Amino acid sequence: MLHGSILLFLTFHSATSMCVWFCSSSSVDPCAAAPVVGPCKGSFPRWYYDQNAGECKHFLYGGCQGNHNNFLQESDCTAAPAVTKQTETGGCTV
Repeated sequence: MLHGSILLFLTFHSATSMCVWFCSSSSVDPCAAAPVVGPCKGSFPRWYYDQNAGECKHFLYGGCQGNHNNFLQESDCTAAPAVTKQTETGGCTV
């Protein structure tokens, strides 16, 4: 049962992270944000978009106080609208 709870949390977290990409009216460009590990002591494998390299890269997330450039899977990162726009047009806009 514990595994189901963890999966539910990760799925919910993933969904809320993705919602920021789709629903945010913020003028902050998540493509330009560096990955934020955060102050917590966890070690969660995540993906972020590296605007300079033009690709998604792996990093270890501490578990709290990150930013929106934080995805559970590489496929989530590459499918994010801002990343798709970046690779298609050479400009990162949300």
